[in-house]
Amino acid sequence: MCDQNLFPSARGAVPSAPNGSGLLNFRTNEIALAVDGQWELREFHLSAETGLLAPGTLFLTPDRSFNLSPALARFINDNEASILAQTHQVPDLFLGAAFSAAAVFNNVDAWDAPGISNPEARQKFSLNTCSGCHGAESRTEFMHVHPRLPGVPSFISRFLTGQSLPDQSTGQQRHFNELRRRRELLEATVCP
Repeated sequence: MCDQNLFPSARGAVPSAPNGSGLLNFRTNEIALAVDGQWELREFHLSAETGLLAPGTLFLTPDRSFNLSPALARFINDNEASILAQTHQVPDLFLGAAFSAAAVFNNVDAWDAPGISNPEARQKFSLNTCSGCHGAESRTEFMHVHPRLPGVPSFISRFLTGQSLPDQSTGQQRHFNELRRRRELLEATVCP
């Protein structure tokens, strides 16, 4: 890693941000807010108006009602190039319907739909959703970093540290090492 200062998380570190904090978005895997007793993936943002956490939509994750739908196939096909480049956005609305999710169940799903023309785009789209990453695409059962007792190392998912898995749709072998991938992205951004 290059030797440059990254944004600290302390209050006042980034004066133009809410609370001056370099941390703006928080993702959770929780059951406390669930009404039906199922664990849910959620996202919260620091409000510029109040400085408090407020519920937000999940980054790159549509509402689960779109899984296996023609609308999801159309979105993936229409946005194939940006999905493959991993620069796509999931809009709040698509085809006149609310598209972004407020929360999704952590129930080991993959995203798919009949009519998706490129299996690589399907896989990248699914893996970039909260529920795809915490589920079938990465073969992660529930959490990437497991709770631990004091003094005992946490178990970290093999998706983070390195593993090869068959694709959910095609069976093609895919290699994952998310910690290395994120390090490389950060270094390319911070240390050009």
